[in-house]
Amino acid sequence: MRVTRRTAVAAALSAGVAVTGVATSAAGHPAAKSYSFKPVAVHANGKPCTNNRVFTINDKGEYGGTMYCHNKVRAFLVKAGRKTALAVLKGPGANSTTFVTTVANNGDAALYTSQNYKPPRVGYIRFHTGGSWLRVRDPDAGRAGTMLNGLNSKGVAVGNYQVGGPKSAYQAFVFTVKGRTYQDFDVPKKAAVSTELSGVNDDGDLSGTWFDSHDIGHPFLVINGKFRYPKIKGAGSKKGDGVYLSTIASNDDYDGVVYRNHKPHGFVIRGGKRTNITPPAGDTLAGLDGINKRGVIVGTFYGTDHLAHGFIGR
Repeated sequence: MRVTRRTAVAAALSAGVAVTGVATSAAGHPAAKSYSFKPVAVHANGKPCTNNRVFTINDKGEYGGTMYCHNKVRAFLVKAGRKTALAVLKGPGANSTTFVTTVANNGDAALYTSQNYKPPRVGYIRFHTGGSWLRVRDPDAGRAGTMLNGLNSKGVAVGNYQVGGPKSAYQAFVFTVKGRTYQDFDVPKKAAVSTELSGVNDDGDLSGTWFDSHDIGHPFLVINGKFRYPKIKGAGSKKGDGVYLSTIASNDDYDGVVYRNHKPHGFVIRGGKRTNITPPAGDTLAGLDGINKRGVIVGTFYGTDHLAHGFIGR
């Protein structure tokens, strides 16, 4: 496979469009809605799986994540339709720890693998037609490997890699299936020492987080080629605190997590209005990872049994 690289500071998907900073505020708006949560139960070979996590949902209601079954961590997809079908992904890296991070609206899936949660990580795209796989590993990635975090229906994927080892800074990148090109992505902030891209929708809009020298996360969006920096209140100021964005939906709604004193607090922004996500009594939030254009969200709670429980929120 021929690999080419281009480097840019602006959005990789907005060639010829000037990129400017736009501050947007979501704080202070009334709650857009309240959510009810349905736990996701996953079975394989007739046996229940534990520690299920849900990372993604598309506009058709198809979702995916990771489950622990038969002493292995495996990725799964659940197709929507008259009959719900669970697909345990098999392919390159099938004997490794596997995470589905995105199922695009056309059914393609982005995922990455590791060896028992340890680097190197390797990204893959699984195409819905024919079930073929494409390996995605940024040529500049160090021994920690490549994480593939988002994918749209037009064959554009986003993720991040580490030039050095597992403790080195993250570099965001955009990968285009057509041409097999990798493009570095940076936020035009002097204080940014590390950047992560977490989502891309079918319009090419992006969501992500940049980090300052204190390892505090700051959210950003790129919509129609313009950088936007949402003002999400409630974050702490300790190392590892901040605001982390997850997915950007096809209508530019998005979700994420506010960290305060190292504790996550989920939020959803729909039509500019913020809804805080409150876990069921006794549970704690582990992650809020996906949203579709209908405002359906997915993520993971930790229960009183100390296990991870993926959920769908409506």
